Amino acid sequence: MTPLGIYLLRVLEAAPTPLDPLLSPVEGLIYRLCGADPRAEMDWKVHTFAFLLFSLFGTVLLFTIFCLSSIWDLGSIRLTRSRR
Repeated sequence: MTPLGIYLLRVLEAAPTPLDPLLSPVEGLIYRLCGADPRAEMDWKVHTFAFLLFSLFGTVLLFTIFCLSSIWDLGSIRLTRSRR
C-alpha cells in the first residue's frame, strides 16, 4: 500500500495521523468560520442543499473568472498561434 493509501485509511478510520497537529487547527478554524458542528450528521436534505450551494458558488466563481479574463494580462500565456 502506498503512503497516501495508508494516510487515507487512517483518516477514514478516524485514527491519529502524523499531520493531525498541523491540520487540526486549520480544520477547526474552517468549522468555526462556517458555523458547522463536526460531530453532527447530515441528512439527505442538508447534504443536497450543501452540494447545490457549493455547485452554485463554483459556477459563479468560474463565470466571473471567465468574464474578467479579457481584462487580465496573463503574461506569456497565448491561446492562439502566432504568425511569423
